[in-house]
Amino acid sequence: MALTEQQIRALKPQAKAYRKGDRDGLYLQVTPSGGKHWRLNYSFQGKQKTASFGSYPEVNLYNARQELAKAKDLLRDGIDPNAAKKADGGPSDPEGETFQSVATRWFKLNKDQWASSYYNRMRNRMVRDCFPEIGGKPVASITPADVLACIRKIEERGAIETGRRIHQIMGAAFRFAVAENLIPFDPSRDIGSALAPKPKVQHRAAMPADQIGDFLKSLDGYRVDPVTVAAMRLVIFTVVRTSELRFAEWSEFEDLDGKEPLWRIAGPKMKMRRDHLVPLSRQAVQVLKELKPLTGHQRFVFLSQQAGMKKPISENTMLYTLYRSGHHSRATTHGFRSSFSTWSNESGWNRDWIEMCLAHVDGSVRSAYNHALYLGQRRKLLQAWADFISPPGEFDDIL
Repeated sequence: MALTEQQIRALKPQAKAYRKGDRDGLYLQVTPSGGKHWRLNYSFQGKQKTASFGSYPEVNLYNARQELAKAKDLLRDGIDPNAAKKADGGPSDPEGETFQSVATRWFKLNKDQWASSYYNRMRNRMVRDCFPEIGGKPVASITPADVLACIRKIEERGAIETGRRIHQIMGAAFRFAVAENLIPFDPSRDIGSALAPKPKVQHRAAMPADQIGDFLKSLDGYRVDPVTVAAMRLVIFTVVRTSELRFAEWSEFEDLDGKEPLWRIAGPKMKMRRDHLVPLSRQAVQVLKELKPLTGHQRFVFLSQQAGMKKPISENTMLYTLYRSGHHSRATTHGFRSSFSTWSNESGWNRDWIEMCLAHVDGSVRSAYNHALYLGQRRKLLQAWADFISPPGEFDDIL
């Protein structure tokens, strides 16, 4: 039976410590001195462990259950809740600052520069695969052999690419420690040749550009709701990433009735955390105008019917549409960006304009990234792309 605040206040100390269970494994450990401490026993990688969520009344029943929910979510993701808690700023090793504390400071330093999904993905990799092995060691004591042994354990389970990514993240944290004068050199620097060979890259399946028009026509033959059809069309016309399209807001679109319609995406929504301007083709504007009666009164443009038109479509909505239309393993939503890149490069368009349309930033021209750079040229390119896959007037009645 679940506890209540009244029952908790009424618990009295006894000669020996005892437990009072709440729900889902959460319990109070009541000590002979009167302390009431929140605990959760759990199993991780075959080992029995206990998580502590603080003491009552500093941590009340509601907050303890919130901590329980977070711990359960971490376990579902394959992450040890205790390791995650330490990663948020555990105490330093008495013999010197630990690698975990250094890496945690490095993560916090860079957090605002990264998309939250990217930050969480990198941090979770460290919490799961690195901190349990070397996180508690003084950073100055870690050797190349320690780093290699950590990565070898990842490779042993077949996660070769993950091991290489962990190696990169560890290297960045070690270089941060070098900059702070904690260590003289990066111990991960010289082990690259000892790592397992990089697996062959499996590029996401992309539909040939000359087949996209027929694909859009075919959507009429499937039971696809109008919002999903519009989302599919706009992601193709604008070549944005799926996450950028899913969370598109009506307030981001400008001058839809003018000569230079524009989609202004704020930096926090972008992978590279930089503002991105998307010139809208006539076909893209048509999609938005036809969709406006359905969702124009809401904040988000692409709302899920399954969620009662209250939340944006899920990340798999368009992918499942591709599957239902017979393109399983032959095309992905992200692959349309590759289709655009191939078509525009083969058609002789300027490479910098293409890369700016895709919001790619590298160390050459795009290192001085300006979100308005090549805006007029990109407008012409995206209009040519839209005309190629969807000649004007072809989809006037699709919604």
